[in-house]
Amino acid sequence: GWAAAQRPNIVLYLSDDLGVDFVGCYGNKAIRTPNIDQLATQGVKFQRAFAASPTCSPSRASIYSGMYPSRNGLMGNHTGSKEGVKSLPQYLGALGYRVVLANKVHVKPQSVYPFEMLKATLPPDPNFPRRYRAEGLDDRAVDKFLAEHAKEHPDQPLCLVLADNNPHVLW
Repeated sequence: GWAAAQRPNIVLYLSDDLGVDFVGCYGNKAIRTPNIDQLATQGVKFQRAFAASPTCSPSRASIYSGMYPSRNGLMGNHTGSKEGVKSLPQYLGALGYRVVLANKVHVKPQSVYPFEMLKATLPPDPNFPRRYRAEGLDDRAVDKFLAEHAKEHPDQPLCLVLADNNPHVLW
């Protein structure tokens, strides 16, 4: 296998309520998503990815565990996976990765999803009050984290999950 310093960094960008039809790199000509489009040219762009569930928590648990909700146990929103399920932080952590989740978690228990957490949520905007969710991902906090990681852990590969809830419906 590769030495830890040779392993590629991984960025997984998850965005609530943002469908494939709303992103330029997947063919939308009207909505401008230049940063996502650029990222798509530099990494892996999924062509056949499907949600394992129509709700948030089960979908996230499936992505992080590689298992359908009926297998990992997290089948309903705000429920938890079965103890003993292995997930992204365990698999990549064993390979020397620092596995960090920025902003929205929405999976449990922490023993199954032991991400290092990065507080990267925008402060509330009084002009647009949200009843059931926080603001979106704070890219300044992410930039600061990345600079610190490069300085303090230059040889450690990073898996960074950017969980952005900004497009989520307001309710």
